[in-house]
Amino acid sequence: MCTDLQKGFCALKEWSDYWLLKLNVHVKKCNVISSSYSNTIIRYKYSASVDNMIIDLERCNKVRDLRVVDSKLSFSDNITKKVNKAYSILCIIKRNFQHVDKVAFVLLYKALVQSHLEYANTVWSPYQQYLIEVVEKVQKRATKLVHNCKHLPYTDRLKYLKLPTLKLGMLNGSRKTGNRFLIRWPVCTVRNRLSKNLINVLCIYILIILINDFYCLRVSADTDAPAAITR
Repeated sequence: MCTDLQKGFCALKEWSDYWLLKLNVHVKKCNVISSSYSNTIIRYKYSASVDNMIIDLERCNKVRDLRVVDSKLSFSDNITKKVNKAYSILCIIKRNFQHVDKVAFVLLYKALVQSHLEYANTVWSPYQQYLIEVVEKVQKRATKLVHNCKHLPYTDRLKYLKLPTLKLGMLNGSRKTGNRFLIRWPVCTVRNRLSKNLINVLCIYILIILINDFYCLRVSADTDAPAAITR
């Protein structure tokens, strides 16, 4: 398996060199990250040939690309960064808008805070309970900026502002993405490139995601009582 990955990387390196799209191996842009259910990870040394020299690729636990990806695929570092950014935006809103009504708050929150938290959430959406609570605390604190509903519990503040919980919004985003992929995906053109078995596997995988999201919605609706959600 590791030798096959090495051969595939060498083929990619040759293709990029042929089309003058050289990989930045010297500046540590090429890293190796391993993810496994078990604690034992195969430490295979992947290498690249640069100027007739063999350079070993650096192994790391997390990689910063468009998002911070770690070896456990928990996206905890990425979630922490997005939450801190959302808190800084809330501080700017609180400092510049001392008296915010319902309409102004909804416009500011959806444009500056919620859009930042829900960007590409189908990739980094948390599945661990403590990370879900960390993200949800942002909206709990944000809804207290409205003086008319500041004294109300969190669920009542959401009803007053007509906002869903961030957990429900992320689940809806995952479901919409899966529906868009199933409905609008040009299967007729892809069949010329992929095998029929691979297309069936992809469809089954997306259906499993949709069923899992639907189950999470039912469970959250049954278990999330208003008394259990604190301010």
